[in-house]
Amino acid sequence: MEQVKVSVCMITFNQERYIAQAINSVLEQQTTFPFEIVIGEDCSTDGTRAIVEQLAAAHPQVIRLRLAEQNQGAKRNFVGTFSEARGEYVVILEGDDYFTDPLKLQRQVAALDARPDWSICFHPARCLYEGNLQGPPMTPERWGREEATIVDLFEQNFIPTSGAMFRNRGAESLPDWFMDAEAGDWALHLLNAAHGNIGFLPEVMSAYRIHPAGTWSGRSVEARVVSIFHLLSAVDHHFGGRFAEHIERNRVTTVRWLFGEWNNAAETSRKAVELLSVMTTGETPRKRVTLGKGRGHSRKEIEQLAEMEPGSQDYQSLACKLEALLDERAWLREAHREWTSSLAYKVSRELKRPWNQLRTFFRSRRSKPMALPDDPAPPAVKAA
Repeated sequence: MEQVKVSVCMITFNQERYIAQAINSVLEQQTTFPFEIVIGEDCSTDGTRAIVEQLAAAHPQVIRLRLAEQNQGAKRNFVGTFSEARGEYVVILEGDDYFTDPLKLQRQVAALDARPDWSICFHPARCLYEGNLQGPPMTPERWGREEATIVDLFEQNFIPTSGAMFRNRGAESLPDWFMDAEAGDWALHLLNAAHGNIGFLPEVMSAYRIHPAGTWSGRSVEARVVSIFHLLSAVDHHFGGRFAEHIERNRVTTVRWLFGEWNNAAETSRKAVELLSVMTTGETPRKRVTLGKGRGHSRKEIEQLAEMEPGSQDYQSLACKLEALLDERAWLREAHREWTSSLAYKVSRELKRPWNQLRTFFRSRRSKPMALPDDPAPPAVKAA
């Protein structure tokens, strides 16, 4: 039997609307080498399992099924499916994404064969938005570089999962902390990029579906930020601080963005409170209501506000919006807590500590007049 060149690993759970399109887009690949599709089906409660079993029965020479007896969760399902990949190269295709170019696998294999210094080869993916979600038409946008490194990958995860092909080093190469990394695709790219550069092909050859039920896109912004901070802490420890500078830069950028979002939420909250007051009393409040410490509404006050006699439906909707805006403080504080507890933050804080102490000392000397000690009398005068 000829050696499998590429393993396309697919994980799926409750994706009966998308899974057939995903599998067929792989079966339609035109290659000069054999490839396989390894599907991890995680005990779906809809018709997903029946669909994959039907397609596997029709294409037994290509499709291998890994059918879980009980639900494992996305991460365990991925690691188990990845461990069965026999190909020299691996592609990860989630059950709600699909390939759009029948030459995708052929082009990426040719690129990796020609460039042994590349550990990953990727291309852009077309973004498909569902559930009133909006965003850029493709990811990454306006990427003009032919090659990148792991340093670039620390700035942001610019590699779409369905667009990546990487050299197969086996699931045993995955560290223990990988099971706890919620941004698993980014973690996998970072681990692979430590072994070589990242090559780029400009053709759009896959589609990335973004919808509220998606594992990552369906999560709230706050949950994503906190999980990324946890990931960066684990990666920093894994590499023994080798990339601490780049990881810290990512954290600082994120924290700046968070505080910008905090200020935006505060301003929007203030305007909402003022408008609510106008609707209730017809008067503009004299005090600015912000998210500042000790000045915002408590949750109890928000609930009382919502229970007040509403003047209209707009009043109720704005009250609910105000409550949601004020609740943003919780996840911002959680993200900030994760940052301040990180090794990178603590090291940078210790390095700055002597300078901060000097700055405090000189500021205190400038703020108060210098006290001159009493000039003791000469011994001769005391003797007299």
